[in-house]
Amino acid sequence: MLQMPGEVQRLPAPQLKAGSIEQTSIWLDLASDVLGCTQNHAFCDAIAIVSPGRRPLPAMRQINRSSALLALRQAWPIVELHPQRRPSQIPQKLAGQCRCFETQMSRRPEDFLKLLDQMRYAQTRTITPQVQVMADSKRPRQVPA
Repeated sequence: MLQMPGEVQRLPAPQLKAGSIEQTSIWLDLASDVLGCTQNHAFCDAIAIVSPGRRPLPAMRQINRSSALLALRQAWPIVELHPQRRPSQIPQKLAGQCRCFETQMSRRPEDFLKLLDQMRYAQTRTITPQVQVMADSKRPRQVPA
């Protein structure tokens, strides 16, 4: 959603008047009060399908375009109001135009930011850990883990 319709309620500090506490609320429309807070369009470069639950370590893998539509339809958060009608074309358009990722989140918010950076810069290759063994003090050798 580009614009959140409606108003928000702002409660000022309670004031003591005539022995009782009086608190009046003020309703504000932020879109009209704060200039430049609305957007007329937005771009979507990547889609993250987040699996439920949290893991000790975050994980992410890119879904190829052929299976992205099926994964998006299975994880689509909006229920079809009329299932007998033609389904929405939004998942099909998104799967064709955006990169799709399956992600597993950890409990640390910093890990989510790292995953977003990986999605943004297309660093989806898996990093294989390597151990460096110093058998000879002159030449280190790479041993795959």
